[in-house]
Amino acid sequence: GLGRHVHALAKNLSEAGHEVVVLCRQQAGTDVTTHPATDEVLEAVIGLQVPTALVDFKSQHHATDSVLSDGLDGARVAVEHLVAHGHRRIAFVGGPMTDPEAGILAVPALQHRYLGYRIALGAAGIPFDRALVAPCDLQPDSVAEATGALLDRTPFTAMFCANDPTAVSAMRVLSRA
Repeated sequence: GLGRHVHALAKNLSEAGHEVVVLCRQQAGTDVTTHPATDEVLEAVIGLQVPTALVDFKSQHHATDSVLSDGLDGARVAVEHLVAHGHRRIAFVGGPMTDPEAGILAVPALQHRYLGYRIALGAAGIPFDRALVAPCDLQPDSVAEATGALLDRTPFTAMFCANDPTAVSAMRVLSRA
């Protein structure tokens, strides 16, 4: 995914002698030092007065450059593909969930992917079924628990996950079902 490319770029810049700080929502398993993308850490980086760009997240409190993926359209296209292959009971695994209608608000990229999922369902005339939404915090144990609860709760024929690591964790659970 995008994180792998960011870390490869950071490693190349670092090897070329540039100072690189990577802020991320989760550790990508590389040898590039990362820091959690919190407002406190972002404030400290901005205080260094070095060029700063955020990847796949935008600060609500600081004017910084951001590079954002098009999660909404990517999710819409992915779910349309599932619909085109005959799926009508499509589950969504992701989070963290905070929207009263099961929307994702905590991380904009995840919110966009959830909205793309909802838009594709609506465009296909598939009614939204809250039982098909499995909220989780994207950590493997939470994804496994949410996927297991989803399997117990309702039948589905396809699944759309918020990101690749979530999909891998969900597939592990599905392979044992």
